[in-house]
Amino acid sequence: LAQLEGPAYLRLSRPSVPVLGGDSFRLGQARILAKGDRVTLVGCGPILAEGLAAAKELESEGVGVEVIDCSTVKPLDEKTILASVRKTGLVVTLEDHSLSGGLGSAVAALVAENHPVKLIRVGMSDFGSSAHHWPELVEKYGLNRQNVIRRIRKGLEI
Repeated sequence: LAQLEGPAYLRLSRPSVPVLGGDSFRLGQARILAKGDRVTLVGCGPILAEGLAAAKELESEGVGVEVIDCSTVKPLDEKTILASVRKTGLVVTLEDHSLSGGLGSAVAALVAENHPVKLIRVGMSDFGSSAHHWPELVEKYGLNRQNVIRRIRKGLEI
């Protein structure tokens, strides 16, 4: 970010979280962490580990979930997201952030303008708190694997 012209935003987590995708970060380039053909799950940040766990469980039930790590919201990797959405027909966004103005909003606008499909946004509906341990916050705000699975099943009507 120090090499970029103009304003930038970097969010850091306090808890120890899994490192996803290794050191292959490229500004504006999303990474496909799991392949699937029924659901596109786009996430960012440490909460994406919950999305990967949900995808793994659903895969064992025959529901293929393509998991995309979209670590930059702007610029958004429109090509990768749209290619997946065209294949799956259902997009789920997952973020440990407010549903207003974050990744879910960016993906919603992209999909609405280019390839309208059913969209489910999983995130925080209002302001959150940070005085709890990470696992407690994940549970409190419904960002856990179980809720992601429940929302995907409902979206697929299974």
